[in-house]
Amino acid sequence: MKVNRWLTRVGIVFLLFGTMLIIGCSVSDEEALELGYETYMDLIQQEPNETNIEEEGVALYLPDHLVVSESTPFNMLIEEQQGDQRYLLFHYPTEPKTSSFNLERDRELEEDAIIFEVVETDEYLSFLVVKDYVNSKDEVEEDVQEIESDEESQQEDQLFVLVSIGGVKVSALSTYEELVEDIELMTKMIHSYQLIDVEESS
Repeated sequence: MKVNRWLTRVGIVFLLFGTMLIIGCSVSDEEALELGYETYMDLIQQEPNETNIEEEGVALYLPDHLVVSESTPFNMLIEEQQGDQRYLLFHYPTEPKTSSFNLERDRELEEDAIIFEVVETDEYLSFLVVKDYVNSKDEVEEDVQEIESDEESQQEDQLFVLVSIGGVKVSALSTYEELVEDIELMTKMIHSYQLIDVEESS
């Protein structure tokens, strides 16, 4: 059955990832990319997490260690409470989850991308981008201008990561060591994104 095969694949991915964490062995770049891809594909097909924060007319899910440090009607800067990782979320409230708005704008990122995966269903249009950051700074400048640090800009293995659904997308700078965790968090964030009914919330 398709369901059984899907459940088996999910179990294998997370068992493999968990096993590597437990035994402390390093993951190769290729394995990190494969696990990141599988994590995105599995999470995007699951039910979204329940929202737990409200900001600028939208609700979304954030893990306990992340907070919204800055926000405007169209973007949010999300940071670790203890740590230096940052995520930049852009959203266009008028665009539904099936919108191709972000995909059309970011199609140019497909060139030389390590991963450029598009998932389209009747309910949403989503895509994942992973690129080598050093060689694509000019292309992704808008998506990293608030999350890049001087230290990060010097890292040769820095990766640009973007996850989008419809009119909402979140981007981050990552490394192969942090890639799977970042993709997991970013996918959960945007998958949970909802507009707030102002009348009901007031």
